[in-house]
Amino acid sequence: MLWPLTPNSIKKIDKLKIDLTIAFDAKLEQKIETFKLDMMQQYEDIQGTVAEVVQTMSNIREDVAGLSAGQSNILSRVVGIGCQAFESAEEITSIKQRHVEEISAIEQEMASFVALTSSLSRSSAAPALSTTTEFVVRGLPLELSLSDSEIVSVIFSFLGVSQLLGDVLDSRVMKPKTGQPNDLHVRDSTSSAASKRSLVVRLKSSATRDFVLEKVSARRVLTVRDIFSLNCDDRIYINELLPSNIHKLLLLAESRACELNLSYVWANRGIVKVRREGCPEIIILQSESDLNRLA
Repeated sequence: MLWPLTPNSIKKIDKLKIDLTIAFDAKLEQKIETFKLDMMQQYEDIQGTVAEVVQTMSNIREDVAGLSAGQSNILSRVVGIGCQAFESAEEITSIKQRHVEEISAIEQEMASFVALTSSLSRSSAAPALSTTTEFVVRGLPLELSLSDSEIVSVIFSFLGVSQLLGDVLDSRVMKPKTGQPNDLHVRDSTSSAASKRSLVVRLKSSATRDFVLEKVSARRVLTVRDIFSLNCDDRIYINELLPSNIHKLLLLAESRACELNLSYVWANRGIVKVRREGCPEIIILQSESDLNRLA
């Protein structure tokens, strides 16, 4: 059985509704505020995480840039090492080529030495090596108005050995010997030889004499014009002064070489030598019987 609502009861009910509504609104507002705070905290956390991600990405970019620079440096070093290796290979090839040439030259010298040794061992009449310290200057014009010592001084100055003038013991005039030229290709005519004179120069040692003759060989061709500044292109010959028997053997060798079209005939330290064009082998002549080896 329902009791009828009184005005007072209705007021209480209305008040209760209001109280419930207020309480619900307050609780709902509290929950919304709590939710907002939670969302703000999460947003701040997300912002912090994003900042960390951005910083991490920046660090990664820097690391990548560093790796790229390192890779470029490594590539440059690799290229540099490759260039150095190529240059080293070229240098090694050049050194090997020089060594081959030097070995070839040594082999030729050894072949010449063996030929000389063999010739000396075969020749029973082989004379000893010349120990003379003299050389002879041929082709001096008679009109040259210089003393013997002045001629020697001018020649030594021209050869660049003025410092050796103190090694000159003496000099003497010698009648020209026909048929003893500088090489087999060039000979003075009889009329030309008659207008010239020869000078023998004696030095302190054969080593000094050989050094001077090396300077002469380096010049290859000497002329009156070059040495004495005269208007004359005649050649001056400076050679070792040979003993009479070696001189005779040299003349015979030159005559035989002309008949056989041999290219080079010369005497060095009292030994007569012959060589064919394009052939490194040197034929040593110690006596007239050795001339048969030229055939």
